[in-house]
Amino acid sequence: TFDRSSVIVPNSNLVSGVVRNRVRSDRTGRVLISISVPRRLNPTEVRAMLLEAAEAHGDVLKKPPPNVLFKKLGTTTMDFDLICVVGDVDIVGRVTSDLNYAIYRRLSELETPVATELTVKGLEGVEHSLGEIAAAVSKEVGRRAKPAGGRVTVKRSGPEPEAEAEPAETPPAPAKPEPAANGGKDETKD
Repeated sequence: TFDRSSVIVPNSNLVSGVVRNRVRSDRTGRVLISISVPRRLNPTEVRAMLLEAAEAHGDVLKKPPPNVLFKKLGTTTMDFDLICVVGDVDIVGRVTSDLNYAIYRRLSELETPVATELTVKGLEGVEHSLGEIAAAVSKEVGRRAKPAGGRVTVKRSGPEPEAEAEPAETPPAPAKPEPAANGGKDETKD
């Protein structure tokens, strides 16, 4: 194969299956490049740009001519396939790479940089809760603010930091109970 590996086909597959020899009578190869572009671009301009890139490459055959298929119109993108033929199947990889670079350059010229719009669904409840939290915090800060000489001072919540205190005296140890005269034995008798 073109990946420099051997393919072993059992005889049973040769007899019962379909054998496809892609280079038996001619060595032409097909190049297929799929791209997605932002939906805001004009699809006619994208098609023209893809065809220009293919026609400008010296290894792409004029007959059959390169073709562009508009494959999908998505919510944010449009998908296109560029299909062209080269004279030797061995150069398909190189031509694909060359065309990808050319398409990228041309697409950069065609596309004006715009901040991508981010669509997030399902966060309406979170947005509402964040708004309530922000309002509560603003209200709390406003309530704690006290004017002082034309300025607003915000009082911190929580315990005030304490000044370092000197170590307190250690309390005396508790007195030990004195042992009973009988050595701690219980003298009650039944």
